[in-house]
Amino acid sequence: VDPADAGSSEDTNPANALPDIVALTLQPAVATIPVGASLALELTGKLSDGTTVALNDIAKWSSSNPDAISVSNGGLALGIAPGSATVTASVGSTFATAQVAVSAKTVSALEVTPKDANIKIGSTVALSAIATMNDGSKETVTDSVAWSTAEKGIVTVDNKGVATGVAAGATDITATLGKHAVTANVTVKGALLTSLAVEPVDPTLTIGESVKFTATAAYEDGQIADVTNAAKWSSSAADTVGVSDKGVATALKSGSSTVSAEFGGQSDSRVVTVATVQLSSLTVSPVTATVAAGGKHTFTVVGAMNDGTKKDFTSSVVWSVNPTTLAVISNAPGLHGEATGLAAGDAVV
Repeated sequence: VDPADAGSSEDTNPANALPDIVALTLQPAVATIPVGASLALELTGKLSDGTTVALNDIAKWSSSNPDAISVSNGGLALGIAPGSATVTASVGSTFATAQVAVSAKTVSALEVTPKDANIKIGSTVALSAIATMNDGSKETVTDSVAWSTAEKGIVTVDNKGVATGVAAGATDITATLGKHAVTANVTVKGALLTSLAVEPVDPTLTIGESVKFTATAAYEDGQIADVTNAAKWSSSAADTVGVSDKGVATALKSGSSTVSAEFGGQSDSRVVTVATVQLSSLTVSPVTATVAAGGKHTFTVVGAMNDGTKKDFTSSVVWSVNPTTLAVISNAPGLHGEATGLAAGDAVV
């Protein structure tokens, strides 16, 4: 979103050191948290060179209703009182929003699942936090708790509860929500890594299009693990195909490049070809859709190429909706084009 009435950034803004920002995405786009809970919002920017970067630390953050929800400079939203607010993150004149509500319920107890987990070096396990509310209901609060690890040298944990094995051993992962704190034990086994496989195989892209690679590790005991986020990614021709540290490759100009992943002494690579065919037009389907407040609908987009062929660009484009007070739309992996209705009215995707 690039509103005409937004002010320009000052020369001292750290964002000026970046290539032009094409779009910003704030996740989660819609969330509800209990009073006293926090929510770590994640702001990412798609840049003109095709790369995607985290921008939490340089963005300006604000809440439309600070009496209900406050937000820190790093994007940590805190539930103050029952109500709702639009949280806005801006970099220069570009901004993204999220709708955050605070429930009137309070937390009576907290638990983490699984309580015990066994993983391999480099592999992950997703921990979940479940809160029992004062009315007896249960709510998933994985994104609202504060996650920490007793031994970072054995297991790391991110703000979504995803624990990654670093070295053989065992340690406790703690989830904290207000006065409640619970732990889970994670044991890391040191089986020998035997191979690494990168998928998909040798994709062909058009200029500006992206593909998400995955890296899968195979161990001597027959187990496999997704190590996409732990692997080191590189491109042999970065000016032709850029690749992020999460394995997202973006076509920048015609040609080809070898995208490689390295992990635990093993490596694998794929050739990415950037076709000379050009995109002529995009068509979004359906043209119109009706959803109830809280309802969802997934849009798709097909591109017509200049050689007469067609291609699905649903997961490659950047989705936006206006106004964001009526609806939000996802750019998250696996949820591209999923719109959620917030209030009655007409919005343009």
